[in-house]
Amino acid sequence: MQARNLTLILISLLLLWSIGCGTLQTSNWVGFTDDLGTGSEINPAQGFFNWRGEVEVRLTKADDPDWNPQNPPQYPYAGILMRFRRTGKAVDISDSEGLVIVYKLDGRVDLVLHQANVSAGREYRLELPPQDDFARVYFSWELFQQPTWVDPPTPMDLGQVVGIAFMNSAQKQSTAHLTISRISFPE
Repeated sequence: MQARNLTLILISLLLLWSIGCGTLQTSNWVGFTDDLGTGSEINPAQGFFNWRGEVEVRLTKADDPDWNPQNPPQYPYAGILMRFRRTGKAVDISDSEGLVIVYKLDGRVDLVLHQANVSAGREYRLELPPQDDFARVYFSWELFQQPTWVDPPTPMDLGQVVGIAFMNSAQKQSTAHLTISRISFPE
Protein backbone atom coordinates (compact mmCIF):
# COMPACT_ATOMS: atom_id res chain seq x y z
CA MET A 1 0.00 0.00 0.00
CA GLN A 2 2.81 2.45 0.88
CA ALA A 3 4.64 1.74 -2.39
CA ARG A 4 1.44 2.46 -4.35
CA ASN A 5 0.91 5.76 -2.49
CA LEU A 6 4.53 6.74 -3.09
CA THR A 7 4.13 5.97 -6.79
CA LEU A 8 0.98 8.13 -6.99
CA ILE A 9 2.75 10.98 -5.21
CA LEU A 10 5.72 10.78 -7.60
CA ILE A 11 3.43 10.72 -10.65
CA SER A 12 1.54 13.75 -9.29
CA LEU A 13 4.78 15.64 -8.67
CA LEU A 14 6.04 14.84 -12.18
CA LEU A 15 2.75 15.98 -13.67
CA LEU A 16 2.87 19.26 -11.73
CA TRP A 17 6.50 19.78 -12.74
CA SER A 18 5.72 19.18 -16.44
CA ILE A 19 2.79 21.60 -16.33
CA GLY A 20 4.95 24.24 -14.65
CA CYS A 21 7.77 23.93 -17.17
CA GLY A 22 5.58 24.21 -20.26
CA THR A 23 7.70 23.49 -23.32
CA LEU A 24 11.02 23.94 -21.50
CA GLN A 25 12.75 20.57 -21.82
CA THR A 26 16.46 20.38 -21.05
CA SER A 27 17.40 18.14 -23.97
CA ASN A 28 15.95 20.49 -26.59
CA TRP A 29 18.19 23.51 -25.82
CA VAL A 30 21.55 24.20 -27.50
CA GLY A 31 23.83 27.22 -27.39
CA PHE A 32 25.67 28.73 -30.34
CA THR A 33 28.33 31.41 -30.85
CA ASP A 34 30.51 32.58 -33.71
CA ASP A 35 34.01 31.18 -34.20
CA LEU A 36 35.57 34.60 -34.79
CA GLY A 37 37.50 34.80 -31.53
CA THR A 38 36.01 38.22 -30.76
CA GLY A 39 34.66 37.46 -27.29
CA SER A 40 31.17 36.14 -28.02
CA GLU A 41 30.11 33.69 -25.35
CA ILE A 42 27.22 32.05 -23.55
CA ASN A 43 27.28 31.75 -19.78
CA PRO A 44 26.72 29.02 -18.80
CA ALA A 45 27.99 27.31 -21.97
CA GLN A 46 25.48 24.48 -21.42
CA GLY A 47 22.97 23.40 -18.81
CA PHE A 48 20.89 26.56 -19.09
CA PHE A 49 18.39 25.58 -16.39
CA ASN A 50 18.53 27.19 -12.95
CA TRP A 51 17.29 25.54 -9.75
CA ARG A 52 13.71 26.76 -10.40
CA GLY A 53 13.54 24.97 -13.78
CA GLU A 54 13.84 28.21 -15.76
CA VAL A 55 16.16 28.80 -18.69
CA GLU A 56 18.70 31.39 -17.52
CA VAL A 57 21.59 32.58 -19.64
CA ARG A 58 23.92 35.52 -20.31
CA LEU A 59 24.60 36.16 -24.00
CA THR A 60 27.71 38.23 -24.76
CA LYS A 61 28.61 39.30 -28.27
CA ALA A 62 31.33 41.47 -29.77
CA ASP A 63 30.94 44.68 -31.80
CA ASP A 64 29.52 44.34 -35.30
CA PRO A 65 32.18 45.12 -37.95
CA ASP A 66 31.83 47.92 -40.47
CA TRP A 67 30.22 46.87 -43.74
CA ASN A 68 32.55 46.52 -46.72
CA PRO A 69 30.88 45.46 -50.00
CA GLN A 70 34.24 44.33 -51.49
CA ASN A 71 34.88 42.06 -48.52
CA PRO A 72 31.61 41.32 -46.68
CA PRO A 73 32.40 40.74 -42.99
CA GLN A 74 31.30 37.93 -40.75
CA TYR A 75 29.16 39.09 -37.86
CA PRO A 76 29.58 37.98 -34.26
CA TYR A 77 26.66 36.25 -32.55
CA ALA A 78 25.67 34.46 -29.36
CA GLY A 79 22.37 32.72 -28.70
CA ILE A 80 20.42 29.72 -27.55
CA LEU A 81 18.06 27.58 -29.62
CA MET A 82 15.10 25.53 -28.45
CA ARG A 83 14.56 22.78 -31.03
CA PHE A 84 11.00 21.48 -31.14
CA ARG A 85 12.30 17.96 -31.85
CA ARG A 86 15.61 16.51 -30.75
CA THR A 87 16.17 15.34 -34.32
CA GLY A 88 15.97 18.92 -35.62
CA LYS A 89 13.10 18.04 -37.97
CA ALA A 90 10.42 20.66 -38.59
CA VAL A 91 7.01 20.68 -36.93
CA ASP A 92 3.73 22.27 -37.93
CA ILE A 93 2.66 25.07 -35.57
CA SER A 94 0.26 26.70 -38.06
CA ASP A 95 -2.69 26.11 -35.70
CA SER A 96 -1.22 28.68 -33.29
CA GLU A 97 -1.76 32.41 -33.71
CA GLY A 98 1.53 33.31 -32.06
CA LEU A 99 3.53 32.52 -29.00
CA VAL A 100 3.46 33.45 -25.33
CA ILE A 101 6.64 33.79 -23.29
CA VAL A 102 6.98 34.43 -19.59
CA TYR A 103 10.41 36.01 -19.23
CA LYS A 104 12.58 38.79 -17.85
CA LEU A 105 15.38 40.44 -19.80
CA ASP A 106 18.16 42.93 -19.27
CA GLY A 107 19.74 43.75 -22.63
CA ARG A 108 18.88 43.44 -26.29
CA VAL A 109 17.73 40.03 -27.54
CA ASP A 110 15.93 39.00 -30.73
CA LEU A 111 13.41 36.16 -30.74
CA VAL A 112 14.07 34.23 -33.96
CA LEU A 113 11.74 31.76 -35.69
CA HIS A 114 13.84 28.98 -37.29
CA GLN A 115 12.17 27.49 -40.38
CA ALA A 116 13.50 24.54 -42.35
CA ASN A 117 13.30 26.48 -45.63
CA VAL A 118 15.01 29.74 -44.51
CA SER A 119 18.80 30.11 -44.36
CA ALA A 120 20.69 31.52 -41.36
CA GLY A 121 20.44 35.28 -40.96
CA ARG A 122 17.28 35.50 -43.06
CA GLU A 123 14.92 34.18 -40.37
CA TYR A 124 11.79 35.94 -39.18
CA ARG A 125 12.48 37.74 -35.90
CA LEU A 126 11.42 40.41 -33.46
CA GLU A 127 13.17 42.28 -30.68
CA LEU A 128 12.05 41.25 -27.20
CA PRO A 129 11.16 44.19 -24.97
CA PRO A 130 13.36 44.32 -21.84
CA GLN A 131 11.55 43.54 -18.56
CA ASP A 132 12.81 43.90 -14.99
CA ASP A 133 10.39 41.29 -13.63
CA PHE A 134 8.69 38.22 -15.07
CA ALA A 135 5.73 39.05 -17.29
CA ARG A 136 3.59 37.04 -19.69
CA VAL A 137 3.90 38.52 -23.20
CA TYR A 138 2.01 37.44 -26.33
CA PHE A 139 3.64 37.84 -29.77
CA SER A 140 1.47 37.27 -32.84
CA TRP A 141 3.18 35.84 -35.92
CA GLU A 142 2.46 39.11 -37.76
CA LEU A 143 5.03 40.87 -35.52
CA PHE A 144 7.88 38.72 -36.86
CA GLN A 145 9.77 40.24 -39.80
CA GLN A 146 12.69 39.22 -41.97
CA PRO A 147 15.66 41.60 -42.09
CA THR A 148 15.01 44.47 -44.54
CA TRP A 149 17.93 43.45 -46.75
CA VAL A 150 16.39 40.03 -47.59
CA ASP A 151 15.38 40.15 -51.26
CA PRO A 152 13.25 38.42 -52.30
CA PRO A 153 11.56 37.71 -48.97
CA THR A 154 10.85 34.11 -48.02
CA PRO A 155 7.22 33.52 -47.03
CA MET A 156 6.69 32.54 -43.41
CA ASP A 157 5.81 28.84 -43.34
CA LEU A 158 4.55 27.81 -39.91
CA GLY A 159 4.32 24.22 -41.15
CA GLN A 160 8.14 24.03 -41.36
CA VAL A 161 9.35 25.38 -38.01
CA VAL A 162 12.43 23.75 -36.48
CA GLY A 163 12.57 25.85 -33.30
CA ILE A 164 12.97 29.28 -31.79
CA ALA A 165 16.18 31.05 -30.84
CA PHE A 166 17.10 33.92 -28.57
CA MET A 167 20.09 35.94 -29.86
CA ASN A 168 21.95 38.95 -28.51
CA SER A 169 21.15 41.52 -31.21
CA ALA A 170 23.07 44.58 -30.01
CA GLN A 171 25.42 46.17 -32.55
CA LYS A 172 28.00 47.07 -29.89
CA GLN A 173 29.67 44.64 -27.50
CA SER A 174 27.18 43.83 -24.76
CA THR A 175 25.83 41.16 -22.47
CA ALA A 176 22.12 40.36 -22.24
CA HIS A 177 20.73 38.47 -19.22
CA LEU A 178 17.65 36.44 -20.18
CA THR A 179 15.48 34.20 -17.97
CA ILE A 180 12.54 32.27 -19.45
CA SER A 181 10.03 30.47 -17.24
CA ARG A 182 7.44 29.39 -19.82
CA ILE A 183 6.81 29.23 -23.58
CA SER A 184 3.46 28.26 -25.11
CA PHE A 185 1.69 28.42 -28.46
CA PRO A 186 -1.96 29.47 -28.05
CA GLU A 187 -4.43 28.38 -30.71
